[in-house]
Amino acid sequence: GFQNPCYLKKAQQLKPKLYDGCVIEKSKTIVVPDTEETLLLAKESRSKMIEKQNDPHMIEKKVVTKPINYDILNKLLIDFETRFVSQTESSAEQAFWSQYSVQTNKPNLSEGTWGFEHTKACFRDDIIPFVQRLKELFTSFDQWLIDEVTEVQNVFTQMELAVEQHCEEKSKVQTKMENVLKKMIDSRHKH
Repeated sequence: GFQNPCYLKKAQQLKPKLYDGCVIEKSKTIVVPDTEETLLLAKESRSKMIEKQNDPHMIEKKVVTKPINYDILNKLLIDFETRFVSQTESSAEQAFWSQYSVQTNKPNLSEGTWGFEHTKACFRDDIIPFVQRLKELFTSFDQWLIDEVTEVQNVFTQMELAVEQHCEEKSKVQTKMENVLKKMIDSRHKH
C-alpha cells in the first residue's frame, strides 16, 4: 500500500487497470512495470534498511530489519490451511470445553444444552483413555523408582559387608602383629 494517499491517487490515474477490481479478478497475473520513480523509491528504501541494520541503537535493541520472506510466509499459510480444523469439525472434548469457556451473561449450566450422550462420548473417547495412559505412566514410574531404591540399598549393604570384613581382617592383623611383637620382645629378654 501507499503511505501517502496522494501517491495512490496518482498511481490510479496513471494505471487505472491495475486498481480495477474486475480486471484484477479476471486476470491471473498482473505485470507491474518498474517506473523510474518506483525504482528510486526501492533504492531509497534499501539504503534506509541498511542504515537501520548498522545503527548501534537498533542493534542494541535487537530490532530485526530483514525484509519479509514471502515464500516462507506463504508456505506457513498453506500449512496452516491444511492443518486447521474448523469449529464444525471439533472433537467431543473440544465441543464440551468451548461450550463452557465462552463468557456469557447467562449461567454456564443451562438445562438441556448438554446431554448425557455428549459427556458419555467425551469420557469414553478422550478422558478415560487419557486417565488410563496416566495410570500406566505412574505405574511404570513407581516400578522404576522401586528398582532404583532397591539397587541403592543393595549397594549400601555390600559396602557395609565390605567394611565389616575389612574391620575383622584389620583386627586379625593387629592381633598377629601384637603376638609377633610380643614374641620378639620375649626372645630379646631371654638373650
